[in-house]
Amino acid sequence: MNTPPLSSKIVWCVGLTQLINWGITFYLLGAYGRAIAHDTAWGETLIFSGLTLAMATMGLVSPLFGQWLTRMGGRKLMQLGALLNGFGCLLLATSQTVDIYFLAWLVMGIGMRLSLYDAAFAVLVSLAGTAARKPIAQVTLLGGLASVVFWPIGDTLLQLFGWRWGVGCYGLFALLSMMLCGCLPDVQGAPEACPRLPAVNAPHSGHDRLKGGLYAALMALLGFLATGISTHLPLILANAGLPVLLGALWGVGQVSARLGDVAMGSRGSALGLNLVVGILLPCCFIISLLGQTSLVGTGLFVLGYGAINGLSTLVRATLPLTLFESHLYAGRMGKLLMPGFFLSALAPSCYASFRERFGDTGMLAISLALACMATVLAIGIYLVGSAQPTPHRDPGGQGDHCLTKRNP
Repeated sequence: MNTPPLSSKIVWCVGLTQLINWGITFYLLGAYGRAIAHDTAWGETLIFSGLTLAMATMGLVSPLFGQWLTRMGGRKLMQLGALLNGFGCLLLATSQTVDIYFLAWLVMGIGMRLSLYDAAFAVLVSLAGTAARKPIAQVTLLGGLASVVFWPIGDTLLQLFGWRWGVGCYGLFALLSMMLCGCLPDVQGAPEACPRLPAVNAPHSGHDRLKGGLYAALMALLGFLATGISTHLPLILANAGLPVLLGALWGVGQVSARLGDVAMGSRGSALGLNLVVGILLPCCFIISLLGQTSLVGTGLFVLGYGAINGLSTLVRATLPLTLFESHLYAGRMGKLLMPGFFLSALAPSCYASFRERFGDTGMLAISLALACMATVLAIGIYLVGSAQPTPHRDPGGQGDHCLTKRNP
């Protein structure tokens, strides 16, 4: 059965949900973290560990995401995620004990897995198959503005009403996100709906496992690096005697790179983009080590790494469309991204340990070593992906959409 086309209305609505959902969850502590720590006297370490718990929770529920998408459909699943985000914000706003505080982040962790990029990407792929690359890039443009929009909003609410009412207002934004999800057609990805593929695909299962292992390892490394560096970037800049506002170049690079990908359209391949990210990543850290105390050198590092991080989000979303059959996207992504969620959850504390033991220079040197490992993995994915057999297409011409069905 044919799926409804992805209209600009759907893309805009999904993009706005990403802007809201990222702003009220992942970037919440950037606006309210210090105020919460000061008011509750629980300490900043405990307060910021709430986000670590949320990311670990995302990893725990990730393998179940494909099943939930199949049973509920993308619209209901993302609406449930937004609802949980809003409920988590309300719990957080009313928390008087550490237990309730962490319960709030536990709830938000589930909501984040059902409503952030990876969920949105899976829903777009279930609707458009391999044609989802351009809409995915467009959605990330709006999502990338979350900190730019919600940090000022959060600061304004904090100054006017205090952190509890401010976080409570974030819960109202979650309701707006639920309403925006209503633009999605009520479509489910149902594996059992597809005609059985011929046995000729069976010998490639080992090949698929290799591709899956390389992809999971690369995404885990990229996520670990991005989370660790972004968490400690203000401290790196301050210790080097450079203006913390230089960190704004991260967002500029991220959005600019995604704009470039949208402008390129379908002229670039996901495998090629993966190779570009893998090769340029170590270059960024070499620049950071050579120009650590230089305004120009550090500015180039922040801008360049922001661009690489922006492209890596697109690689994370679109590479599986090249490596695997698109009707398996949600299920595979749920399992392959699980290690990355756990590593990202550990990144802030690991990078804090690196800085404490080896200083900023040692931390950046370790990052360079990890970036080189990512380069090897990216090259491996390019070679394995380029050599993969031509994917089977069903004779009926249903292709990528054969596994999609509309709810009655």
